Amino acid sequence: MPETQEYTRLHAQALEARQHWLEETELPRLKEGFRSLHMSFETIYQLLLKKGILQEDPYKQETKVGELAIPPTEALNESKKIDELSIRLSNYDNQIDFLVNFYQVSIEFLTIDRIKRIVGLVKYIDWAHFNNASPSHNTKALAELIGVEKGNIDQISMTIISESLDTLQKVAGTIMGILKELVNYQREYIKGRIRETISGSLDFAPDAGLSKKNEILTQIKKKYSAVGLPFSTEITEELINEDYTPQGKALKENILKGLALPEAKPKVRKQQLSFKAFLADGLHILSSVSQTIADIVVKIDENNAVMESTKKNFWDKVRKAFQEMMRKPPEPVIYRLQYLDPVKGTSTKEDVNYYTLKADLEKKIRTTAAMHARSGASRMDSMGEDQLLAFLERGVKEIQNTHKILSALDEYFKISAPPEVRDKIKGIKPELATIKNAIVNANQKRYEYSAQKEETEQLKKLGVDGYAQ
Repeated sequence: MPETQEYTRLHAQALEARQHWLEETELPRLKEGFRSLHMSFETIYQLLLKKGILQEDPYKQETKVGELAIPPTEALNESKKIDELSIRLSNYDNQIDFLVNFYQVSIEFLTIDRIKRIVGLVKYIDWAHFNNASPSHNTKALAELIGVEKGNIDQISMTIISESLDTLQKVAGTIMGILKELVNYQREYIKGRIRETISGSLDFAPDAGLSKKNEILTQIKKKYSAVGLPFSTEITEELINEDYTPQGKALKENILKGLALPEAKPKVRKQQLSFKAFLADGLHILSSVSQTIADIVVKIDENNAVMESTKKNFWDKVRKAFQEMMRKPPEPVIYRLQYLDPVKGTSTKEDVNYYTLKADLEKKIRTTAAMHARSGASRMDSMGEDQLLAFLERGVKEIQNTHKILSALDEYFKISAPPEVRDKIKGIKPELATIKNAIVNANQKRYEYSAQKEETEQLKKLGVDGYAQ
């Protein structure tokens, strides 16, 4: 039929253009969505593990993932709810990690069956309706757990959890939208391949789909193996409705409209390139240390208590208890810390009041957590590059100073603690390493910004203009 042949041609052209658009635009967004989903879930999962609210899965590192598989979704055993939920979320974390780091994100690989697995994984926790009334057993259990433990989780951690949940809700919606586009493409791709195979081989009237639907379906079913595609009754029935029923013309018009590409926004020429993303990334990296500093405060507070317990006699302890009862500020506790000047290569000493330091650290926790909350795109868009750069430079310098003081304090506790209590002193080397990495990575973003900025200036001098981003 000439009409069907013409439609097949237009359909193939639309599919080719759609495939190119998906590969160039949507698949990169999908990859970034997967990374964001994993990062935000990992933040909540690791925080709950640190707080002892979830249990470590002893077999987590031994688990090998070969293909995506949805963890159990049935109701949890009430008497073993924490244990079962811990194992399920550990499995879920492994699956998302496999999706992000090992799964192939391409048009050819993402078949309808694989897309369905990804959909099941993204919807495993219903982030869009995260509450204890959710019909999803895992969503309900996790929401209830966070709600019950809210009183045992510090405010900074709850803020981080809330922000991560907001991100998960948004990114899950974005991912589902892109996956829907991919499913629609794959369905139309299958119909296109089948049409090419049956072209001229089926002799049915244009309205035969009303009276001979089963016969046509049987004939088409035989063609699926010829093109190496799994048979789908639903997709075949769609094809029959489009090619062998009176409403087929309208259906085809709607399909071509659906395959049409969204209008691309024109690029604006001769505007200065913006490299805000480097600075925004640097600030986001710095903001991630708030929980690490909070963990350090807990440890050094215990270390300070151990040190003080060795110095005071009975009446000193009575006086301290009285001060606490009267809500009087504690007496200064002075530690003489020693720093190595990296430039001069000499050591310097400084007296630090522990309680002043603790107050400064608690303020730093609040400011870095607030920085994390404000590091969204809208906030960054409202700030100029110079303002962002100054903000990042100041943040790096402050965190570097914090790292220097905490390193010296950690060394002081280990060396100065009397032998009888030395085993009670808690080290903070892992936390210091985390802060150091954040400083290095944030600085790297600052250097990348400066390098790109300098390159742009050189191009300007050569008379080469860029495009606005």
